[in-house]
Parts: sequence; structure tokens; C-alpha cells
Amino acid sequence: KAVGVAFYNDAAGVSATSQINWGTLEPGQTVNITLYMKSTSNVAVSCSMAVGNFNPPSGSTYLACTWNYSGTLSPGQLVPVVFTLVVANTITGITAFSFDVSVVGLSG
Repeated sequence: KAVGVAFYNDAAGVSATSQINWGTLEPGQTVNITLYMKSTSNVAVSCSMAVGNFNPPSGSTYLACTWNYSGTLSPGQLVPVVFTLVVANTITGITAFSFDVSVVGLSG
């Protein structure tokens, strides 16, 4: 979910997306996915990211999602953002998962 920003699969900002497909993962694996974030606000925004609603709930113990973005987006600015998912070596009992990544652009 994105508020004040939009995400795209391509650097031209044509192919909008609201999902990340992490693919098939193994214990200890790290996966990087590049998306392009664009400000949809009419003022400069700083963005924050939060992760939650793991399914199954134990996923929050074994899966860690981060991003490499910090800074301020100008109105209409499009920047590459790398989302990283790290799977713990100790993961067990999870064959499928989902979680929400929320990004909010705040002005001021």
C-alpha cells in the first residue's frame, strides 16, 4: 500500500505495481527487488516504510524486509528503490507467505 507515492516496475514509470513477487526462496537467502517510486503529491514528501500483517504470523520471526531509501521526493520525482528480503537460516514450517509493505509520503 502506498500513500502519496506510486510504485512502478520500470524506470520510465509506465508499468504500475502494487505487489512484489519474491519468487521461490530458500533458508538463508537474500533477495533484492528494484521498484521505482514516484511522488504523487504536489509538495515534497519524505517517505517511511512499514511491514506487517504476516501470513502466517510466524513469518515475522523468519523474514525481514527493508529498503534502501531515505530522503525527500519532489512532486513527480521518480527514483529507484531496492527492497530486500532476508530469509533466516532457521526458518521452518513455512511453504507460502505474504505480508504487507506500506509506504507513506509525508510532507513537512
